[in-house]
Amino acid sequence: MPTHSFALEHGQPKRLKLAWKWGWKDLTISLDGQPVGSVPDQLALTGGQDFPLPDGSSLHVRLVRRMNENELELRCDGKPLPGTSSDPLTVLNTAGGIIYLVAGFNLLVGLAALLFDIPFLRQMGIGLATAVFGASFFLLGYLVRQRSLPALLAAIIAFALDGILRIGLASYLGYTPGVAGILARLILIVPMIQGVAAINALRPVTKKKRKK
Repeated sequence: MPTHSFALEHGQPKRLKLAWKWGWKDLTISLDGQPVGSVPDQLALTGGQDFPLPDGSSLHVRLVRRMNENELELRCDGKPLPGTSSDPLTVLNTAGGIIYLVAGFNLLVGLAALLFDIPFLRQMGIGLATAVFGASFFLLGYLVRQRSLPALLAAIIAFALDGILRIGLASYLGYTPGVAGILARLILIVPMIQGVAAINALRPVTKKKRKK
């Protein structure tokens, strides 16, 4: 039986516990060990359920489908709980992680083309510029984790332009651009774009903390 625990606020202990059976059946919710409510099946969970908490707040639980996977959406008075897929901090960390992934891949492939002189990679324009591109993405990834919107926008634009240029180069050389590669880029760029909204959502929190 899957069991997950969540905090109601960032920096607080994980007091909320959810457990369910296979197929999202018999989901139970407890807070500090005390029962809060239950959801009988996946159909009811997909429709969303609200439960009052002892402090007067309201917990919203809903099963949503994202990227071909079912995920629980948990909100307290409309705000995503820390660590959930809707939490802006989680979304931002995912965007930063993908930028690091792109950085590592390009750096390794670029260095491989330079050190081992692989003809196929050279024909595709992979070399020093690719390695530099990867190294610059490491810096962008770090800045994105620091909630820099310009860095995230720069990463999105650079990644999109790089994909367009590579598709154009492949066509020019007589290669058919791989559908798998195009889909992979789309899958990677979507979480980056979602990171823009996450940074904007986190900005008011940052300003309030600085004022205090």
